[in-house]
Amino acid sequence: MKKLFLFTLLCLLPLQVFAISNFKINGAATYTVTSAPVDIVLTGDLAGNGNYTEMAIVYDMNGNNQVDANELVLDYFILTDGIGWIRDPESPDDDIMGDETGVDGKFKTTMEMGPNDVATEGQFIFLATDENGSTATAILKFNIPSTPPYITGKVTDKQTGVPVPQIMVFCDNVTDDDLSSSGISDNNGDYRVSVPAGSYKVSTWTISQPEYQSADTLNVTVGAGETKTVNIQLQKYPCFVEGYVKKENNSAVEGVMMFASAISEESGFYNITTTNSAGYYKMGVIADSVTVGATTLLGAGLENDEYVDPSADTLFFTSGQTKQSNFTVKKYTTTIEGICQVNGQPLAGVSISGMAFDLNLGTLNFYNAQSSADGSYKLGVQPGTITMLTATIDGYSLIDPEFGYNSIVITQNQHLTGYDFTFQTDEGGKTISGQVTFEDGAAANDVYVVAINDLEENKTGFLITYTDGAGNYKFENVLEGYWQIGVYKKGYHSNPYMQFGYIMTGLSVTDANFVLLPGETGIEDGNPAIAPMAFVLAQNYPNPFNLHNGMNQTHIRFTLDQRKDIEISIFNIQGQLVKQVFSGNMEQGWHEVQWDGRDFSGNMVPTGTYFYRLNSDDKSITKQMVIIR
Repeated sequence: MKKLFLFTLLCLLPLQVFAISNFKINGAATYTVTSAPVDIVLTGDLAGNGNYTEMAIVYDMNGNNQVDANELVLDYFILTDGIGWIRDPESPDDDIMGDETGVDGKFKTTMEMGPNDVATEGQFIFLATDENGSTATAILKFNIPSTPPYITGKVTDKQTGVPVPQIMVFCDNVTDDDLSSSGISDNNGDYRVSVPAGSYKVSTWTISQPEYQSADTLNVTVGAGETKTVNIQLQKYPCFVEGYVKKENNSAVEGVMMFASAISEESGFYNITTTNSAGYYKMGVIADSVTVGATTLLGAGLENDEYVDPSADTLFFTSGQTKQSNFTVKKYTTTIEGICQVNGQPLAGVSISGMAFDLNLGTLNFYNAQSSADGSYKLGVQPGTITMLTATIDGYSLIDPEFGYNSIVITQNQHLTGYDFTFQTDEGGKTISGQVTFEDGAAANDVYVVAINDLEENKTGFLITYTDGAGNYKFENVLEGYWQIGVYKKGYHSNPYMQFGYIMTGLSVTDANFVLLPGETGIEDGNPAIAPMAFVLAQNYPNPFNLHNGMNQTHIRFTLDQRKDIEISIFNIQGQLVKQVFSGNMEQGWHEVQWDGRDFSGNMVPTGTYFYRLNSDDKSITKQMVIIR
């Protein structure tokens, strides 16, 4: 299942001689689909020969023909110049797209869209990025007459009756998630979602209209050939906060994600928006004490050495009020420094996280840095008390200090040193490897190999390599997730067509082999060989874990090297036990448990950093998670 995430604004480069150009859909810069099935042919000229091109498909929510902050990436893939499709005749949906030209410096690929693959209406942007960073866009519009059943209606302002555009409307089938659909309200507030007959829960997402509260979920049952009207009335928040984010020279800072959250633990209020080109933001809030600030955890709009001052602003609102809260982006002058090591050697790429949380003021600020090649790091922070300082890196476990550092007091312009972290290597590894041979067993060298992580719609989830002289290939330190592996050599197909497997630390694909056969037909599908499992605790997902933003539980995944009694427990930063999530016996293999963010008494825990521990009679692993309320 494709994962949607917030898309960082990409700026088009100035026109230059060596740039991706002539990017078109079916020969046009803008193409409208009026019927299905339809072939969508993407063509263009690359900045150079032998390049690969990244392709993102973005939902143009406001229809302005450009990629804006917070718009949704629906799909991502890479086209390699001169490398054709990797096809799976038994499952065409698993095909890996390729260049059909066979000519260096140009690309062409054809997307076959059936009736179930297209939208009835809406607009999408294909964003192509070449290796030199040059970009180009083409627009795909849908205007397809369709037949019932539909869920349709109008989204309006409850008080004024004025149409509200750009509201996502979700129609979730109550028995089968695969039958769920969504749409977006147009400039007249109208939406229409084509659905199979069944019962649905209709809900809204107002991220592009942050002055409105989401509507209550509505229930509707649609029969075959029916059209059911579900009008949605949105209520504006009773109060608003607005302001500017600017640098010390008064220049605007665009793309900073701003948040507003209630101080009261009983309230589930949370809202976000993004600063525009003038650095301005505005969003609705409830009538209560509210914390407003920049979501520095995501770092959107900020450089690594910058912070937002103040870190947060606490305001009390009464109904009808609009208050201002302005912020300044500054450079850090106060730092915490240390060394990250494993087995006495420097460890690069460690993510250092600091958190400052004032329970009395309800303010929360995150600081982030990464260790360099010599293992050293320098974390910029604001003066005060750093509630928690810890470090994480995929494939390693923190052993000293196991729970990080607590309550670090630092003053203006002070540079604290000696906050070191020691790691141990997790058991097992995260690799994808195998061999490609011809039918007679001879090694197939220089064969193109692709590995795609279904959970990562970005470059880190789309890997490419070539086999060596012995026909071997290997992807190391891959991200956790569901991976699909395929190979390509002109004039051949492979047996199996594709390899699939879930990969996490201690659970690697080590024998994803392929045999190349001449011709266009294949033999059979296959499954990868899984390496022996280890005792490993993976990072929870999602992390950070927002209890009131559609994520009401977090997933904790782990593997066991043998059947054994285990415990999964949650601790706060003082090391106090918050909740025992699981206690019992489990067999060898990989497992998953969930935590809903509640303690032993059923109360939701407050914002902060927490630790989760996998413990058995002979082994124990601890990792951290962040909860935002």
